[in-house]
Amino acid sequence: MEKHAAPRVAVGVYYNVGSHDEPSGQKGITRLISRMMLEGTEKYPKSEFDKIKTELKALFWSGVNSDRSYFSTEIPIEEIEFAINFESDRMQNIMITDSLLEKTKTKLKSRYETWRNRNPFDVGFTDLFKEMIPKGHPYKTTPWGITEQIDTLSLSTCQNYYSTYFSPNNAVLVVVGDFVPADATTLIYKHFSSLIPTDHIPSDPVLSLNEIPNKKFEKNIDFPREPLYFNFTGLNFYLPSARNDDVIILEHIADILERDSSRPGNIFKKYTKNRRLMLRAQIWTTTRLGFSMFHFIGMNIFRDGSLHKIRKSILKTFKDIGENGIDEKLLHNQKKHNLLESYRDGYNYNWLAWQLGISEIVYGDYKVYNRKIEILNNLTNEDIKRIVKKYLHSDNLATYKLTANKKTWFTPFVSFLANQIVFRFWDPTH
Repeated sequence: MEKHAAPRVAVGVYYNVGSHDEPSGQKGITRLISRMMLEGTEKYPKSEFDKIKTELKALFWSGVNSDRSYFSTEIPIEEIEFAINFESDRMQNIMITDSLLEKTKTKLKSRYETWRNRNPFDVGFTDLFKEMIPKGHPYKTTPWGITEQIDTLSLSTCQNYYSTYFSPNNAVLVVVGDFVPADATTLIYKHFSSLIPTDHIPSDPVLSLNEIPNKKFEKNIDFPREPLYFNFTGLNFYLPSARNDDVIILEHIADILERDSSRPGNIFKKYTKNRRLMLRAQIWTTTRLGFSMFHFIGMNIFRDGSLHKIRKSILKTFKDIGENGIDEKLLHNQKKHNLLESYRDGYNYNWLAWQLGISEIVYGDYKVYNRKIEILNNLTNEDIKRIVKKYLHSDNLATYKLTANKKTWFTPFVSFLANQIVFRFWDPTH
């Protein structure tokens, strides 16, 4: 993608490998390999690109999830050859040694423990969402893997996984920025043409979801930094693959409802019954190569949110939207907002590269990057009504409750003071 908004370039490599590809006994190997790839090569050791990061104000992105892994570098346009050469070198010249393997295992386990200790809410939701996936499904294990299995990964196992999945015929190369396409193509052939493709890449496992394993989940966590009683009541609706256009429409519906919640708007006031059922709501989607999810979470402080009442109110709201649609002004404002965000993204080349790479790997076509805007521009209330009726109903969801900390003897008194008086006039979530 040729962009001349700034004299920079982003070079990203997006690999068609995620935690769903990991065989039994190797859960966590994808993230382990990606961490070793961040340690550099003989040609470009970590100290070298750390120096470049400082001197050239380079931006390095990387990540692993259930469906993909990626590395992206945004750098001044004069250094485009370095970025292309760097990614081609990283694709096949990582020297996985015993010492690197053991050092990376230690770092990965330490990061995992730090994440669990510092982010109790993220951990709580992650554990709940994991329970909502049937036993044996490839999405059951998170990209963090299983510590006991990471400990047993051998040098030969890691070398074989790296050469199999992190190969040129299992990756997408994305270049975004202030370059001349013909010149960039010359550099790509110069540095990537000699790379050897892998002989065999295993097919994806079955990623579809045939049934919801359970309908209700509960979990309590400790959050000592803020010793208040929190209650999160959630509804998760199950959706098809991200490659289905219906999921793109549901992403836009989630964005509309999230903006309405943050204002707060009329839809929020309706399903919360003017915040008597919940103080705040968050709505978003998780899109994946297999099944996706539409998430709705209501938050309360000092009190329990009635799962039955919240579920009933949300389903009633979706039924109403399915029959009548949403306010045309709200839909129009969402379109303007997204177009403005798209314009701003034009200056963030790493972000553009990420969107193109994920569109190709997960959505199946890099052109989906533009299709999302196209679908939004053409989105009508008839589309919204059809999609809401099809997916956001009682037969297609699991509910859950996540609580933080324990109630004390004075919790009911504080709850009455806060929820019946203070929170009527002041929103603590804004």
